[in-house]
Order: sequence, then C-alpha cells, then structure tokens
Amino acid sequence: MKTTLAILAEGRAHFTSRGWTDTPSTVLVRSSNKTILVDPGVDELRLVKALRKQGMEKEDITHVFVTHMHFDHCLLAHLFHPAPVVLGDCIYHGTTGIWNDGTCFGPDIRILRSRGHTTSDSCLLVRENEKRTLVAGDLFWWDTKDEQEKTRTGIITHQDPFAFDQALLEKERERLLDLADIIIPGHGRPFVSPRT
Repeated sequence: MKTTLAILAEGRAHFTSRGWTDTPSTVLVRSSNKTILVDPGVDELRLVKALRKQGMEKEDITHVFVTHMHFDHCLLAHLFHPAPVVLGDCIYHGTTGIWNDGTCFGPDIRILRSRGHTTSDSCLLVRENEKRTLVAGDLFWWDTKDEQEKTRTGIITHQDPFAFDQALLEKERERLLDLADIIIPGHGRPFVSPRT
C-alpha cells in the first residue's frame, strides 16, 4: 500500500481576553502496515465522526503521533490504547518508553524536531508519490480572526504569543518550509510552501 494522507479536521483557534476555543488539525496517515493518527485533539465526537467518514474505527489506529503536549492537541490520545503514542524521539507503549530515531514509521514518513512553540515540538514529513507534506502542529498556526500569512517572510515571522522561543521558532520555520511542498498548520488552512 502506498502512503496516503487525509485531513480529518482543519484546525481552528480563537482567543479572547476571557479564554479560547480551539481544535487542532487532525490528520490520518496510512502506510503499508501503519495507520497513524496525528493530534487527536479534544473533541471526541468530531474525531469519531471524521474517522468513520474514512471507514475507520478507533481500533484501526496503530499509532498516535502528538506534535506537542498542549492539551488541545493530545488530550484524546488515550482513546486509542493500546496503540503506542509517539512524541518526538520517544515511543510510549503504556508505561514504557523507548527512544526513536525519527524513522519508526518507515521511509515515507519522517519525524522532525521543530522546537520554538514549546521545548518538545515535532512534526511529520510525509511523502506521497512526489509530494511532500509537513504536518506541522503549532510550528505554524493562526487565530481564526487573523488573516493567514501568504508570503514566506510573513509566514516565518508571524508572531506566536505562546512561543517558548520566537527566534528559534522562526529558524525552525525557515528550515522546515524548504523541506515540504504543502504545510498543514496546527490551526489554519493548509498552504503551499513558498520558496521565495
């Protein structure tokens, strides 16, 4: 089976002075022997409906990949037990963790570190035929009230009010934009990676 990618839900985020509402982009990646759910999020009903639209149930998920440990991205990971949860360079099987060199999903799916939003961000670079898609988590994200940046400079320098380190985040954005054709942000619409 060739590697395929499907966006189950486009991420949304809206912040006010009183609080927020948000759900992440949730992605399904299938390869020859793995079915990977990326960022299961916080809305169980929405997630189960999206999986069923793909003809899948929770039991069909072989791995859960979490881009970072903010609750809006990872809260529902437990629904897929006993599927291992992959976070950066660690694979958790229940209470046991093992190290991962970024290649545990096979040759078409690479785990890449992408620090800056938090100290432990990572993303997936998925190759479908000749197309490379970066499932980026909150390396890139926009509040729904804001216009999504379109230029390379605007995308790289877009301010993340929750960034652990904005300067590091911008370096990581620049590096990873060059590796992908399509970017799926943590919150916002997928976009073509601008080269200039």
